[in-house]
Amino acid sequence: MTSVLGRLPLYTDSWQKAHYRVSKSPAMEFFYQAQVEVIAHAGAQAVFGSAGDTYLQRLDEQGIDLPTSFSRRRQQLIAADMWSTICTGAARRNLRWLFIHAWLLEINSWLVRPVDEAEADRIVAQTMFGYMTEALDIRSKSEITPLFSRMRNHWLPPDYSRLPGQNVDDSERSSYFTRVCGNVSAQMAGALLGMPYFEILAAQFGNQSLRYPVPSLPSDPDMALESLDGQPLTD
Repeated sequence: MTSVLGRLPLYTDSWQKAHYRVSKSPAMEFFYQAQVEVIAHAGAQAVFGSAGDTYLQRLDEQGIDLPTSFSRRRQQLIAADMWSTICTGAARRNLRWLFIHAWLLEINSWLVRPVDEAEADRIVAQTMFGYMTEALDIRSKSEITPLFSRMRNHWLPPDYSRLPGQNVDDSERSSYFTRVCGNVSAQMAGALLGMPYFEILAAQFGNQSLRYPVPSLPSDPDMALESLDGQPLTD
């Protein structure tokens, strides 16, 4: 996982340096533990299902499909297995890695905004970015509680708490704390959903000409996995 996601353009230098900077903030451990508690309470697959649906809904709203060789259904199945694996046992260290990766994806998503963006959208974007950078800059545990308190008591404006497919706000409006946590969860699921599983499997099981990215693919890449059922996925 890290060998693939760690090569994304997100990391202009190296993922090691970027992750080190994030991990220096004690606030990140609190946010991470909040994610772990949600997984423990709701169940790994329930969390992945909800976060993955949110991520895919956002892609659909933008008219974007997963840029993968396998179908969306196949990507969801493999990503769900990957999620279950990193949520348990010795592989849990990869969950922390994925959390930091998702945090960086999310904070970068608020950097570049449309030039014709509505004023309300611009304010929300600035506030999200401000809270997330403030969390990164924390160096003392005494600063965490005041930040979390402000985020939990700062509500998103009307019309910004809609569930996928709804035209009105959910009955429970989102605070900036819940929105940041929810968006990071969606980015975690999205990172796994977008992994090039077909190319990884093809390289691992005998066709070394298929690397990621690949210039051409079989007409039905889903069929290529049928003979690999039960084989382990590796980083």
